[in-house]
Amino acid sequence: MTDYTTKIKEIFCALGSINVLVNEEKMVLIYVGGLAPRYGPIRIAICARETPSLFFNLQSMLIVEENHTNLLRSMHD
Repeated sequence: MTDYTTKIKEIFCALGSINVLVNEEKMVLIYVGGLAPRYGPIRIAICARETPSLFFNLQSMLIVEENHTNLLRSMHD
């Protein structure tokens, strides 16, 4: 998740360096749109929120989800 977030941030910074600015809402949609299918439930939850998520909050939310999923898998093994 950290690698994915870093790559997305690099893309937004590169766009900014050529004066292509992406607003916060669009950044969130691009970020969650590129998630692997296993993140489908959290993607739906993020997009369905009344108050839009801020881009910098997404990584922590997704890391929590990733850790929870890994914990559940280890309990079933």
